[in-house]
Amino acid sequence: MRAKTIWLGLLFCLSAAGAVAQTRDDAEIRVSAYTLTTSGPEKSANAMLTSWPTTTGRTKSAAFSIVGCGNVTVRFDSAVTFDRAAVAVWRVEITPTKVVDHAVTFRLRWTRALDNAAKGVPRSEDVELTLKPGESRPIDTVPVQPAGNPAGGPACGAKAASLRVSVDFPEMDNRLFGADIWLVERLADGTERSQLQSLRGIPHQAIPFYFDRIADVDLFGHISIEPESMGSVFALEVVRGQFNTPPPADTGGYQAVRWDRSTAHVKADEVIEVPLPQLEERFGPYAKRSFALRIKVRQIR
Repeated sequence: MRAKTIWLGLLFCLSAAGAVAQTRDDAEIRVSAYTLTTSGPEKSANAMLTSWPTTTGRTKSAAFSIVGCGNVTVRFDSAVTFDRAAVAVWRVEITPTKVVDHAVTFRLRWTRALDNAAKGVPRSEDVELTLKPGESRPIDTVPVQPAGNPAGGPACGAKAASLRVSVDFPEMDNRLFGADIWLVERLADGTERSQLQSLRGIPHQAIPFYFDRIADVDLFGHISIEPESMGSVFALEVVRGQFNTPPPADTGGYQAVRWDRSTAHVKADEVIEVPLPQLEERFGPYAKRSFALRIKVRQIR
């Protein structure tokens, strides 16, 4: 098996490309509503406005209404009237302007059009943002006035409602990719020994891997795969951690850690070899040993 070799450094970024038309491998813009409870976590309010940057300059809008005990409803097209029972309303507009290497630039306009609990001028913002997939930004938060428990019902457990804008890849993708990853150690006599991890996952999502402990060092990380017309691009993050030795050895955590990241273009069933940089002396005898990862990526469906 002949392997193509790339070098793993602290970070190699994919080269920037020009603005591209929307495909299913590009991210979408989402404005999502959340409710914060008085004695628990923040929860999704199941109200969302999404925008696919298929064409630049096209505006999508919605009105988010807070009703009752922190419930949020959404009506699309900002010209529509909001919920009559609303105690607060946000009007939101999203206008995509460009997409470069999955990072989406867009104009966000929002106004707190109604807030029965607030005094003075309603809050608003008109800003141009650029977010990469997985990034988000809070928009606004409105306190929810605690309500009693009419007719003997439960008291309102909501404390506030909020909006957040984010960019991410679609959650539903029917494509499936596989990655075979070998951890290879080159021995002094010229021979090799290896461990194999066979992984599966969908495009753009981190697929974790964990190899067996060698000496007192754990090696793990994740790989993400982006499809291309002539193959794919994988992004790799490798973590090597020397666990805490006695006393005691089972408390968790690492006394020395090294992160390495890289990206590479790969054709179907091509094997890429990624040499792992030599570790520092703080890793003890393990630092003198020579390791590499061999990676083969394929599309399953």
